[in-house]
Amino acid sequence: MSQIWKYNNIELEFDMGDVDTQERYEKAFTKMEETEKRLPKTGIYSELSRAYCGMFYQLYDELFGAGTGEKLMGKKANVRTTEECYNSFLTFVRTQLAEINRIRANTIGGCKNYGYNRKKGKRSS
Repeated sequence: MSQIWKYNNIELEFDMGDVDTQERYEKAFTKMEETEKRLPKTGIYSELSRAYCGMFYQLYDELFGAGTGEKLMGKKANVRTTEECYNSFLTFVRTQLAEINRIRANTIGGCKNYGYNRKKGKRSS
């Protein structure tokens, strides 16, 4: 089932149930963590804000392809817009993960209810 994140009149497919998507997500956020470590901590406020916003443009480009950050947030860097977009995306991902975990818990619980031993890969007697 396709999962679509909608933001700023843009629709992007992003399914956290798909392992390839999970890997892309993990790589993009690992890169974001590395970028965040290199962000300037002192200096002119506008330069700090521009670098901060740039980190998120890069995140969306990594996740969805080149130019996606600009499509989502526009050409002009804006901290408020950046935060709103990021919060929307995280809410979208968290909702998917909660549903995936609920389904997984029901499936695993169902295996226990029917005497299935996952470790042994067979029904227990």
